[in-house]
Amino acid sequence: MDTAKIEQLLQRFYEAQTTDEEERQLRAMLQSGDLPQHLQGDRELFFQLADASRTPIPQPEGLEQRLSKLIDEQAERQHARHFSIRRRWIAAASVLILIGVGISYFNQSSTTKEITDPQEAYEMTCQALALFSNTLNEGMAQLDQASDAAIEVQTTINALLH
Repeated sequence: MDTAKIEQLLQRFYEAQTTDEEERQLRAMLQSGDLPQHLQGDRELFFQLADASRTPIPQPEGLEQRLSKLIDEQAERQHARHFSIRRRWIAAASVLILIGVGISYFNQSSTTKEITDPQEAYEMTCQALALFSNTLNEGMAQLDQASDAAIEVQTTINALLH
């Protein structure tokens, strides 16, 4: 009997590095009758561990439902967090747009003329609203890009953490 080989396989077994074939070899070696006295305890431990690994572990009742509930809650929290970030960006963009419109309104030159023709007033109003709409759309597009980037970063972080 090769005691050194048994000790080497036992060491690998305790470190969870053995293959199935090595475990079969170890089982066969430990089942032989002429095992040194100092390996008797290892024999008992090996067979107890091997038998325990084949015994199915009962699943606690309701475990699957509790895990599903926790997963759903986590998903809702992440969705709420992403929604909150997007809402903050929208609020910030809106404030910046309003500040820009306010500054441009108050910085108009003193040579403004009074418009008395309703058609001309209507056309100027349409131009101002179109400009405002374009500016708002550009801001929202940038906000969407920033939000997508934030979601991508969060996804990467979550993948690295889990």
